[in-house]
Amino acid sequence: MELRLVRYALGHRCCVLLLAALLAGCASLPSRDVQPASHALRETGGTALADLAVRSVPAGQNGFRLLSEPADALDVRLALIDQAQRTLDLQYFIWNADGSGRTMLAAVRDAALRGVRVRLLLDDLYTTDLEALLEGLTGFDGVEVRLFNPFPAGRGSLAGRIVASVGDYRRIRHRMHNKLLVADNIAAITGGRNIGDRYLAAGQSSFFDTDILAIGPVVRDMSGSFDHYWNSEHAFPGALFWGDSPAAARRARFADAIGPMPPVSRHPDMGGASAMDSSAARQIAGGSVSLQVCKARLFFDTTDKVLGANLADSTGTVHHRVVDVLAMAQHDLYVASPYFVRGRVGLARIEGLRNRGVRLRLLTNSASSTDEPLAHAVYLRYRRRLIEAGVDLREFVAPAAPAAEREGSGISASGLHAKLAVIDHRYLYIGSLNFTGRSERINTELGLILDCPALASEVLSLMEAAPAYHLRLKEDGPGVEWVDRRASPPHVQDVEPGTSLWQRVRSSLLGRLVPEGEI
Repeated sequence: MELRLVRYALGHRCCVLLLAALLAGCASLPSRDVQPASHALRETGGTALADLAVRSVPAGQNGFRLLSEPADALDVRLALIDQAQRTLDLQYFIWNADGSGRTMLAAVRDAALRGVRVRLLLDDLYTTDLEALLEGLTGFDGVEVRLFNPFPAGRGSLAGRIVASVGDYRRIRHRMHNKLLVADNIAAITGGRNIGDRYLAAGQSSFFDTDILAIGPVVRDMSGSFDHYWNSEHAFPGALFWGDSPAAARRARFADAIGPMPPVSRHPDMGGASAMDSSAARQIAGGSVSLQVCKARLFFDTTDKVLGANLADSTGTVHHRVVDVLAMAQHDLYVASPYFVRGRVGLARIEGLRNRGVRLRLLTNSASSTDEPLAHAVYLRYRRRLIEAGVDLREFVAPAAPAAEREGSGISASGLHAKLAVIDHRYLYIGSLNFTGRSERINTELGLILDCPALASEVLSLMEAAPAYHLRLKEDGPGVEWVDRRASPPHVQDVEPGTSLWQRVRSSLLGRLVPEGEI
């Protein structure tokens, strides 16, 4: 979604941005005192979640549970927030002010009223509609909100923020893409989901996405990751931007902003989930939750990435480490990523895997399901080469939506948002990392590698059940065919499904213009 920064630079707003830069210069970040360091609470024994951990996973080991359905992902988050007694640490790229977002904020407010310390760290790109709620939340004792890599001016709209900071594009292009919730330094959720109805409410407009619940020593590593970002020079107290009014006034503003919350759809309709998922929140509330015991490694980017430390060399980044693990595949590799732009170097590595006899399956978005047309346009540069290399390439099928709803909106009726990989039916990657240059060198990311055949099998079943076109080369020409195997006999199309002629022409043109490294 941060590709909207590129859209503003390439689209019809370009002249406005350049004029603003010439006339107004660049707004600067506010000065601030050095913030006192704050760290995860280490001693959280005797809490409800500590007792849950004792009953759910052997001492010293890590337990995990896949959260594949959106309503369950919301329910488990709410269950952890409700059970927290000491501390809540929340770190997200997007937190929408819709039904799911407000439901989560109300639960966080209730935790603060119970005396739970709350640290909320949000990337500042999409906080415009959330500011009244964020400011109001800080009126409750024990709550602190910080904004990562913030925009100093024009805060009333995304366009205004970018206009005010256009001269500082080298800084604002770097976003914190991490997704993490840690409760009492005992239990955590990470994966692909942001906070909002498109991620956490069931229905045709929701994404096909995944998270994972973790309990065990790896949660301490996640807390260390959170502390690294929270205490960095790029995390600014929200009060520097919205002022420091009396706490009572802020609490009243929160009550006004939270308003009557609409019901959030809790009826999952995404296929492929295990029966275990529907009971996870109830199990947490009951004091014991079924988990898979797995070995785990956590990877997270350091905040030096925001300073451009990895623009020339991505060594040591989450991307670098995850790709190295994927390259170890001996027999089978299945990757799911909403955007897939690997460049010539990445394509060469894929061809190397195929030359070693590794079966490679790839699931990504189709033109009709993607929420980022620019990313899809650049992916088209490599699509044919992927098929020629022997990749079993699949594109996600979106439910039918009126063309007017898709055209120009950047929003799909439903699309793939999960970031997953399964290596040799044994190892599982899950996290925030998209397989693109932006995730490699520009944005910060977080990811887990699990040695866990049971969860690897569950994810494979989930991905195999995802509605997808199977792509193949035409036998009688240079084009591509899309095969829908759900039909009997399979339905074959030789034109990009769900697109108009204008969309295909636009995509072809954009694919030649967009800088690949920004995707």
